[in-house]
Amino acid sequence: MPPYIRKCVICGYGIQNDETISGKWLKEFRAVYSTPDDGYYISGVGSFDDHLNRRGMEAPVDPVRRYDDEDYDSQVKYTHYATAISNWVHSFVLHSICWDLLGEASKPNDVPIRRFIEICSSLPESCDLAMDWGHSYGNILGGCCISGAPWVYRKIRKRSSDAVLLQYATANPYDVPEVFDLLTATSNIPKHAEASQIELLSHDVFGTLPWELLEMIAEYLPTRDALALRLSSRSFVPLFHSQLFWARRFKRGTERGFLFEIRNTSQARDWLHLYCLTSHSQSPPGLKNRRRIWSLIEYLVQLLNLRHCEESTHIAPPSVSKWHETTTIVATADIQGPFTDYSESGNGLYSRETVRPVGFLLDGCLAFRHQHISIPQDLTAIDVSFAGISSFGYISGLTFKSMTLGPTQLGFFSPNSRVLVQVQELRGFVLAISPLGIRAIRIIQGDVTRSAWIGFPKDTPVTECLSEFDTTAPLKASVDGYKIVALTVNKSKERRKMEALSQFSIPLRTTALWYPSVPPRELCLNEINFKTTPSSRNRYFPLCWTTFGGPKGIDLQYLTSVSFTHKPSDILFGYTQDGSVDLVQFGSHIIPHGVLAESEKKIETDSEVEIIELSNYNLAPVDYHEFEVVQKCIDGPGGEYIQEVQIIMSNAGVFDLELITNKGTRIGTPDPMLNKVTYISKLRPDWFGLRRTKSLVYYPGTTITGFYGAIDSRNDNLKSFGVISEYVGLPKPQGQRDIHTQVAEQEDRDGKYFLVRLGKD
Repeated sequence: MPPYIRKCVICGYGIQNDETISGKWLKEFRAVYSTPDDGYYISGVGSFDDHLNRRGMEAPVDPVRRYDDEDYDSQVKYTHYATAISNWVHSFVLHSICWDLLGEASKPNDVPIRRFIEICSSLPESCDLAMDWGHSYGNILGGCCISGAPWVYRKIRKRSSDAVLLQYATANPYDVPEVFDLLTATSNIPKHAEASQIELLSHDVFGTLPWELLEMIAEYLPTRDALALRLSSRSFVPLFHSQLFWARRFKRGTERGFLFEIRNTSQARDWLHLYCLTSHSQSPPGLKNRRRIWSLIEYLVQLLNLRHCEESTHIAPPSVSKWHETTTIVATADIQGPFTDYSESGNGLYSRETVRPVGFLLDGCLAFRHQHISIPQDLTAIDVSFAGISSFGYISGLTFKSMTLGPTQLGFFSPNSRVLVQVQELRGFVLAISPLGIRAIRIIQGDVTRSAWIGFPKDTPVTECLSEFDTTAPLKASVDGYKIVALTVNKSKERRKMEALSQFSIPLRTTALWYPSVPPRELCLNEINFKTTPSSRNRYFPLCWTTFGGPKGIDLQYLTSVSFTHKPSDILFGYTQDGSVDLVQFGSHIIPHGVLAESEKKIETDSEVEIIELSNYNLAPVDYHEFEVVQKCIDGPGGEYIQEVQIIMSNAGVFDLELITNKGTRIGTPDPMLNKVTYISKLRPDWFGLRRTKSLVYYPGTTITGFYGAIDSRNDNLKSFGVISEYVGLPKPQGQRDIHTQVAEQEDRDGKYFLVRLGKD
């Protein structure tokens, strides 16, 4: 498939001229598009011809016209290119037949074109021109991780190698001739022998219910669970021969809902037989492909049916005066493009901006609308709606319920995917935020108790920046086509001043975005020398943290090696067999003891340096199949520990990193060219945009047991760096003074450098 061929936004297969294997359905397409005048349209049926149109795909403007009409040359046409935006036409292309399938799944309603465009505009687009929904389009496209950061979305990049799957993926999913044969073969109702009288057990709680009610209960269960229920309750034994039970498997929204032809007939039939004939193994190729595409469409229909807050029953207008008395705290995803602040318009509730990217949305998300509400003071509950796409789901809306007012809604409302949390007094939120949006939320009550996670927090950075805010101030939500991408609260200036007086530095623990979780309070973050963290309110740079020393430094005595690759962000720690872990990697995972027993292949060794290759265990954030790892030994059992961390900063982040132990061992990045640049940078740092080598400060009496910093998910560069220390009872480094004194003296000498000295003077 040529790389410039656009993929259908629904089925993921290319729009191409390949009639030899599939007829003409693969080349027939429609374009759903918008214009600068905020018009939203569906085109007529066009035909892709790679010899004539190349990157352009021409389709008639009239949705009822086709490319093979006799008067096609005289029709008004748009040309849709292989980019999302061209000639001010924001378009998404899809197979004409896939659009027809979407229409069948949306019945009795029409497909809302505007909602369709907003949802598609909210999705990243991979480099092979396929929309990234978070699934593999039924396994026809594989995934390739563009970054080692666990929270980074996987970009779809390659075709599946499964020949059988690809063969039926080209079969026409709408016009399936074999469906008529299936309906004919099952048109006679079988005559089953009457079921013998079943002796019910006294403890069978279903035994007192009428059979009609039991059938209704089974209707809401998956087929496997419903049939398994016969093993635990004799009341459900006749279920297997119930024609009504099997007929309900073909209703809209059920596992056989893709057989929409059945809804146009009223003929009695053998539903059990039809269920068996439409299984994946028994289905013809066209029906297999329809099943694949239908499952993808069902996710899309759920998003199309989300109700925006403009349709809610009540919206409490915010007090505009409060906006001028407060400062803003934002919990945001990686929003690209304009991010409009609050401005009154109409009824004073919305500040809306239609955002159109200047090309593909390859990373992050967009903000289409910004809504402001006042939280009801007599709050009784919060209804959290979420939208799931495959295993990647997001919080789509929040509904605040009160005793006296109607529901106050932020974002979207999902009637089928929501969780209700009873709230007496709201204190704040804990959020799990990915680059694409808010994935999960915990609600903090007035008594500081926290709800369980609602949503999808796995492998997602967490922030407590909204854990406590003034609930009398307005709350703002920024949304894209189907999810919340940012929440903003306003804290009073008086409260901010009180916090500033009680904190010597920025409280990173409660303001930053952390992975894998917010560090516990017994860890010293030494925030005083972390002044210019990129994890600010307007940028998405999660802080990764790792403790290599174990709880209270218990694993420092087992530390035997520290490894670097070609980048400062790649730091690995090795341990003896007596330790509780085998390997710890900065910004990633702790590998339990024994996992790497057979995965380390030694290549070259000398008395000081060992180069190893990790051959079996793929460690994020770097694929170590491609890079050598230079390992330095450290005598943890002999009392050696890391006492000093020196770094060189550039405009892009951490340029070089070196660890120094209490016995003088120096461990740094292995690239010899980097060492030359480092030497030159000490003479003329302005040549490279570099700052002089600086050391990090940590609290007296503590020992370095971990690191934290921001890793740029686009290139894995280390944007910032800090040390974690704990009170572990090791000897205090000679000459170490009060941290505040060190900072003041160092800033007087090197005011332009934001990293200051640690440990020794």
